[in-house]
Amino acid sequence: MERHLDFALKVLKLMKYGERTLADEPIKVLIIVLGAVLINKAFDAFNLWLIRYEERQERERMENLTVREVRQLQASGQLNRELSEAAERE
Repeated sequence: MERHLDFALKVLKLMKYGERTLADEPIKVLIIVLGAVLINKAFDAFNLWLIRYEERQERERMENLTVREVRQLQASGQLNRELSEAAERE
């Protein structure tokens, strides 16, 4: 929460009239502060979603690699069995 208030204060400092606006038009300032907080929260939520999405993609990629490696090992094992069977027949 402190981070959001700090962000809102930075927005207020950027306003054209600064402290005078705070005294003269508190509703306008409140709307700006709430808007800034909501935008900040929206970015936080989007970043969290993006991180989770990337983690899910990486986990799926690793699972696919594991499946592919198992299949390669199975194919390699099958080839080794066939070669050893052929060598035994000779």
